[in-house]
Amino acid sequence: MIILEINYSEDGYETQIADLVENEFRSEGMPKGYMENFVWSEQDYKTYLIIENNKVVSHLNLIKRNVNSNSGGPATLSVAGIGNVVTEKDYRGKGYSTKIIEKVKDDIRDVYDISLLFTRRVNFFQKLGWRPLNENYIITAPSERNEIKNITVKKYDNTFFEDIKKLYHESNKGMQFTLARPDWYFERLMNNVINPKNIALFLDGNELKGYIIIEPREKERLVEIREVCAQEDQVYENIYSYLCDLCRKHDFNNIGSFIPSNHPFYRQLEKGKTIDTISDINKAPNLFNENLMILPLREMTIPEKEILYWRPTDHF
Repeated sequence: MIILEINYSEDGYETQIADLVENEFRSEGMPKGYMENFVWSEQDYKTYLIIENNKVVSHLNLIKRNVNSNSGGPATLSVAGIGNVVTEKDYRGKGYSTKIIEKVKDDIRDVYDISLLFTRRVNFFQKLGWRPLNENYIITAPSERNEIKNITVKKYDNTFFEDIKKLYHESNKGMQFTLARPDWYFERLMNNVINPKNIALFLDGNELKGYIIIEPREKERLVEIREVCAQEDQVYENIYSYLCDLCRKHDFNNIGSFIPSNHPFYRQLEKGKTIDTISDINKAPNLFNENLMILPLREMTIPEKEILYWRPTDHF
């Protein structure tokens, strides 16, 4: 058994890695060819492999990120994101996933501030030191209030890209665990990942005052808030009115969100009638049906209450 640390593009491994990861996650909707077509950032990730007889039998991605912090220390925290932990079925039960994770833990300790990952295998990662972060999925019925005042609503076009980027950074300063998105990441997210039809801009003349990214959930008959930012409470009020109108227009019954109670938009959601608060994320109608877990890597206090983080718009 050999543990290797490589770049994904190194010759001889791309096809094996793609087959291993895609076979593991195909039941969750990952299509064939996903890994081949997915563009990783070479400077921001590493791949760890376990090789037996020239065969890739276990795999892990380490993704480098920074998140905003209000913990009383640095303004940002460095994050070692863990993803795509997979062992070939015929090689399971030999502790390979544990070995590759322990190798990564040795490499990231005292180099990063924290490690974060999304997983359904909570018990497995708890044994390795990670712990779940508190989170609630809130479902609220839209109110009857629907007047939008002194603002123009417009669909996204890329002429507002720089304004959205600026507003995101200004709105998320001091918000715990929101992703400190570098320019290349923000550009890829807005232009290649998010459907422009799901972005609404709120303008005063030509000045961007706020925006919201949504995901219509036909099966659950709700509009899910993926991301929302605004300059002031009045704009958040207009955004909420827009959501209520949207629900009525498409005959959706509810609005769903991970927004915690310290976010300014939460006050708008309170004006609706909250019908459910789901603490078990696996029961939430969310695209990423997984638990968020944390591993502190330095001596620090990580507050667990009212955490705002990048899910579900960002997923490492």
